[in-house]
Order: sequence, then structure tokens, then C-alpha cells
Amino acid sequence: MLQIESCLNQEQSNIFHDSVTAAERDSIISFYRSRHFTPALLFSFEDTSLFNFLLTSLKGAGSHGLKPEEYNTLKISAFFENAFSRDSLPPDERHKFLALAELSMASGLAKYVSHLRYGRLNPKNIFDSDYAIPVIDSADRVFLEPLQSDNIKELLQQTEFRDERYNSLRMAVPYYAELKTHEWKKIPYFSRKMKAGDRDSDFPLIAERLNQLDFFDTTGIDIRSQVIYDSNLVKALTQFQEERGLVPDGIPGKSTIDWLNVTPDEYLQKIYLSLERYRWTTYTDSSDYLLVNIPAFTVYMHEGGTVSGEIKVCTGKKRSKYYQDQLDRYKKTLKLKHKPEDWETPQLYAEISHVVLNPTWTVPPSIIREELYSEYRKDTTYLVRKKFKVYRDNEEMDISQIDLRNYDPENIPYSFVQSPDPFNALGKLKFIFQNRFGVYLHDTPTRAPFGYANRAVSHGCVRVEKPYMLAEYLLRNHSKWNLDYVKIETGVKVADKDIVKEYYQNRKQLRQVDNKEKTTTVKLDKKVILFIDYYTAWVDQNGKVQFREDVYNKDLILSGALFNPAGVQS
Repeated sequence: MLQIESCLNQEQSNIFHDSVTAAERDSIISFYRSRHFTPALLFSFEDTSLFNFLLTSLKGAGSHGLKPEEYNTLKISAFFENAFSRDSLPPDERHKFLALAELSMASGLAKYVSHLRYGRLNPKNIFDSDYAIPVIDSADRVFLEPLQSDNIKELLQQTEFRDERYNSLRMAVPYYAELKTHEWKKIPYFSRKMKAGDRDSDFPLIAERLNQLDFFDTTGIDIRSQVIYDSNLVKALTQFQEERGLVPDGIPGKSTIDWLNVTPDEYLQKIYLSLERYRWTTYTDSSDYLLVNIPAFTVYMHEGGTVSGEIKVCTGKKRSKYYQDQLDRYKKTLKLKHKPEDWETPQLYAEISHVVLNPTWTVPPSIIREELYSEYRKDTTYLVRKKFKVYRDNEEMDISQIDLRNYDPENIPYSFVQSPDPFNALGKLKFIFQNRFGVYLHDTPTRAPFGYANRAVSHGCVRVEKPYMLAEYLLRNHSKWNLDYVKIETGVKVADKDIVKEYYQNRKQLRQVDNKEKTTTVKLDKKVILFIDYYTAWVDQNGKVQFREDVYNKDLILSGALFNPAGVQS
């Protein structure tokens, strides 16, 4: 009989990895005690197929961006091999090694399945209040799930597959791992702007790199002679730019060269970080939902398990590199002038409940202090030109009697509300969801940034390039409102005169507000789930692996924890 009880009493340091918590260790001990210390994984010397299958799975943890040694693979292998190392091994010794192999496997397997199901790390321990997507609390996790399963093999296979988005990205790991065997020469910047037809001795390096990354077919071509930037190479580079979130202009500028110089190890790291993020959150495959991916600067409309559309967005500005030092100083002085700007869009889960047509904009105190005040000092007609109303204690003031220059920017006693107007900062549509950050999605009159590669330009809210497309998605099954009605109410021409007539006949009932008021709030019949999340690697609808810049340095922070053996545990 295996010596499970004695090993649990005397060999715990050999059984449990350092990452196993006291509670997890106690649960395994209780599990075997409830079985009267009989094995759950090794039932006989002859049938070790399940055990070998489980060990192979643990050794493959690297394809998930996890470290096999954290799941006792070295110890399990050693104990198991020692048990069968020689025929003359005394039975008690053999049983001890098998017991150690059983218990090490039980501990490693439970930890592995837990990490696959919930993530190795807890994002709230890493990103603190910036992360507002629900995660399953450690107290609600079933650590012993694989040991209690009637079919461990099937459970493990289902857990490793997880879902299509996770598995499709994991399937890219072998490709980028194989690229590590290639020579990866650094491509220099060009000294001038290059265009189609130009010649340069460094174009063969670009051709070779695009070939390595499967963007450029060099069959029948001597890469060394590819010194002319011909149409085929331009086409390949443009596709590469598209899949890296760059402006697809076919020009090998600094940002493009930087991406061409990203190494296979760096690509793999982005994949591993995204796999960990996927493990934190389960997106339903059946419900409709919106996903704003911050590094992609895109909102994806999910419908019936597929992406039915996508729209460019702008997100919040990146924090200053001195942010932490400035924050530490502010905490000491508590003076607003020392408070650092923090416009980064948070990661959150919410439910969109309303669409506001012709919205007003109440200026946040931070923007009053840091922007509106300075604009007014430069031009005292600013408030009038931008159609602001000014209030004090909820009473509207006469703008002509106000001079903000008489006040300290930290102690302005007024609130400012911008009226509905083509130049209103929120544009014509605003999408409301309850959240503690006070952010929302909205239209904008500022169109130029939608042509940028890096669209982190807002004060934290998400600006939407095509708000009417988003409104159509949200209202597609609405009982009263539709896209045409929204267009009419916001001053966009609708060609069908019958629809226009129909709308004005029903306008009072639809709006349910004083017809003199320009702003209208449409309540959705059913709230729509919204995720604002952060992925720098994913597989798109066409099966292409997409990569993006780490715009908020969140990859840098996460990698320090995930790839550090002493990282913050989940």
C-alpha cells in the first residue's frame, strides 16, 4: 500500500511547491484523509496511463505561458522514475516513491487547473483600483476540482482548451517559438523617407524579416538582390503595418522599423501576457456584448458569438513617466497643483443602459482646473464661443459678469455646462453605463485623431469614430427607437419622408420630455454588456495574429509579476 499518510506527515517540503498556499496544502491533506489515504491518481503499478497523461500535460504548461516546474514536474518525474529504477528496490521504498509521486502530482495538478481556470495572478493585486472587471474570489474557487472529478482527463482537456479565442492564440506559440531558431538581424532606420521605387542596401533585410514573419513570399527570389522597394515589398509591408496597428502607408518609418525589430521572444511574451489576461475573464460566446480593447483603439461589437462590426476609438492619455513621483508628492502635500494628471482609461465591466441624444457636457473639476481655466486666460470669449452655461450653487450666472482671472484655478466656485451644439465635446451621442470612474463612450467633433496609430488622446472617456453605427447596434431590437429616429432627432438628414413624418408624429411620446429641450435620453429595453480591457496580442476574425504597442505600460507591469517566480499570486 502507498505510504500516503506518512509522506503527508513527514515529506511536505518535498511534495508542495513554494507557491502552494497553506490553505491549498490543508485542502489536499483533508482530501486524502477523507479517502483514508488511498490514492486518487495511481491505482496500480501496471496501469500508469492516466498518470503519464497528466504529467505530459503539466510539462506542456509552457505553451500557456506558465512554468512547468511550478507544478512539480521535476519532482514528479524523479519520484516516479525512482519507483521503477530497479527491480531489487524494496517494496516499502517503491511505495514511498509512488506516494510522493501521487501527492506531488495531486498538488501540481490542482494548482495547474486553478491557474488555467482563474489565472496565475490576481489582476486586482497588480493594478489595484485601475482594474474593475470582476474576478472570481479565491474563497469561491474549487482548488480540488481535478481530484474530485469523475473524469480527470476530460476535465483537463476542457480546461486547457478553455475557449476559441484562448486556444487560437495559444496555437500561435509554436510558430513564434520556432522563429527563435532564426537569425534575427537588427534593421537600421533609414536616413530619409523611402517610397516605392527607391533603392537601398537595407531593403534585403526588410524583405527577409517580412518573409520570416510570413508576409512576403520569396519563392524564386534572391533576397540579397531585393535592393529596390518594389510594389510587392510595399504591399507586404503595408499588410504588416495593418497587423501591428500602424498607419498602413507602406512607408518604412521609425515605428515600422521598431516593429520589424521586435524579436520572437518579445512576440511570445505578448502572447503569454494575453493568455493570462484571458484566464482572468470569461466572455460569453452566446450573449451580445461590446469589447473596447485599449491597445487596439477599437470597440468590437459581438453578436451571436461573432464580431459583427468594429469601430475605431480614442482612449485616455498615457500617464507621465513621472506619475508615481508626482503622486507621492501629492499624497504628502495634498495640494491640487501637485496632483498628477491621470487620464488613462480604466479596465472595467459595465452595462450600457442609455443613449443620450444631443447631450450636454458638464466639465469635470480636473479639466476646469487644468484646461478650461488656461483657455479662458488666453481668450476671455472662450466660454461664449464654446456655448457654455455657468452655474453657482445650481443657479445660472450671467457670463458677462464673470471673470475667471480673478480666481485661483484650484478654487473656482463655478460649474460649467456646454450646451448641445456641433462643437459640444461629446458630439451628438453619448452612451451611458454606471461606473465609479465617471467615464462613458461618446461622439466627438475632434476627428483628426482617428487617423492616428496611437489614439490615446482623451481625458479617460472613449471617443467613438462612428457613433451612429454603435447606436444602431444598441438599438437594433429596441421596441420604439431606431437609427433613423436617432438621426432625425440629432439633425442628420434621413431621405425617407415617410419615416420623417412618422417620427414627428410620435416625437412627443418617444422623447417624454419638454419639446423645448434639445437633449433626449433613450433607455435601452435591455442593457448591453461592455468590457473595456487590455490585450496587446490576439487572433482576429480572419485568423490573423494581431499585435499592438503596450500603450499604458501594463504589459511591463504584468510581465514583472507573471515571469517572476515570486509573482503576486491569484
